[in-house]
Amino acid sequence: AVLGHFTQLQRASVSKAIQSRYAMAFKGLVAFCQRAGLGIGTAEGLDVALNLYLQHLYLEGDVLASGRDAAAASLYVHPHWSRRQNAILPLATRAMKGWSRLQPPGARMPYPWEEVCTFALDALDRH
Repeated sequence: AVLGHFTQLQRASVSKAIQSRYAMAFKGLVAFCQRAGLGIGTAEGLDVALNLYLQHLYLEGDVLASGRDAAAASLYVHPHWSRRQNAILPLATRAMKGWSRLQPPGARMPYPWEEVCTFALDALDRH
């Protein structure tokens, strides 16, 4: 398992759902790196690879959350680099900032979901 080398206490630092998301995101990064012949054994290598992977995800039309998961998973797998993310991963940090600026704002419903359902049921009852 990608995240299998952590102790029980380290794994408990994030929820099981987040562990699963990180595992999937990191596996995607690793697969991308294998196809592209990129190494992620050093901070510089991870930065270059993550930067290219983020670009790949963006161009594929993936959502910003996928990029954030990949970046967070990388730092989760390499916790000794996470303290100074901006200094250690400057390319990836800049790529995430650019992606977030290019990402159109997400649509937000003006009403809570329950109210929307109530409106829909009322409309159906009237017809």
